[in-house]
Amino acid sequence: MEAPPVQYTKTTDDYSIAYMTSGTGPVLVFLPQLYQHSQLLWASPRNGATLRYWAKRFRVVQYDSRGQGMSQRGLGDDHSMEAYERDLEAIIEAVGAGKAALHATNHFGHVAIRYALKHPEKIAALILHDTGVDGRFDTLGTHLLEVARSNWDLALQSVARTMFPGRNAAAMVRYFQGSTTQADQLKSLPLLQASSVKGIAHRLTVPTLIISTIGDPLRPTSQDQGKLLAPLIAGSRLVIRDNPYAWQGETTAMALMVESFLGDVGFTGTASVGQSAPPNGLSAREVEVLRLIAAGKSNPQIADELVLSINTVQRHVSNILAKTGLTNRTEAASYATRHGMV
Repeated sequence: MEAPPVQYTKTTDDYSIAYMTSGTGPVLVFLPQLYQHSQLLWASPRNGATLRYWAKRFRVVQYDSRGQGMSQRGLGDDHSMEAYERDLEAIIEAVGAGKAALHATNHFGHVAIRYALKHPEKIAALILHDTGVDGRFDTLGTHLLEVARSNWDLALQSVARTMFPGRNAAAMVRYFQGSTTQADQLKSLPLLQASSVKGIAHRLTVPTLIISTIGDPLRPTSQDQGKLLAPLIAGSRLVIRDNPYAWQGETTAMALMVESFLGDVGFTGTASVGQSAPPNGLSAREVEVLRLIAAGKSNPQIADELVLSINTVQRHVSNILAKTGLTNRTEAASYATRHGMV
């Protein structure tokens, strides 16, 4: 899959924000990371594989915040967390998302939480990956700030060797250099580290998946942070893994986790022009299950194919029968055929 073209939009305070969209369907917005360059990220083995997999099922929107990647550089002296919210607001407005799902990593999880609190009508779900209650869970950030003030190149080399042991450090340094500048990083990182959602996370009402990584040498408390954040968000789902990006077939565990979660919460988004919404209020995940029923698959086989538990599949089957007024799997298979789902 080729990299999508780069587009630009303007924020309310007149910053130019670069973004890329790929795929069709419900809108899944991939918020920036600490080091962000959307084009380079798309081509990367780990994040790129996840993005390309999602693009086959969702309309994936990536963007670089101000001071990053292909977006406008030069953060002002009045730079604030609200500025990152304005970036996200501009993106959602530009792509006409309707209701979108947000995927955010580390400190940008706070941006997603704050935006969802202010605009719950626009957010269908949150996926928070290694996001802490407070911004100072990242031991790398403290070290980086100390070194970056005096020797930017040495700081980037240190990050490359620490974050990606065994990889091509020179290539990682080039990625970091394309992602941000010394001046912008020295303005953004202290701000992100000072952020906290301790007093506001409990007000979230949108479905939320929290993914925490075990054994990250840079973030030794990330697992604990997930355990601290989850109780603050009513109904949130916490998943703890040693490697969310481990390969599973042609994709990654991260891609499958997010797809399964969004299906479980009925994320269907807004139908594209000329595209009919599923009949009888069926969710995207229920349509997938229905197609497999029509293909003669048993519940255990459906569970294996969609990476779901048997109980979850049984719940989807019950919902399908209830929504359509059907009484058994044979009728469900006929229904799927009549509505062009197979």
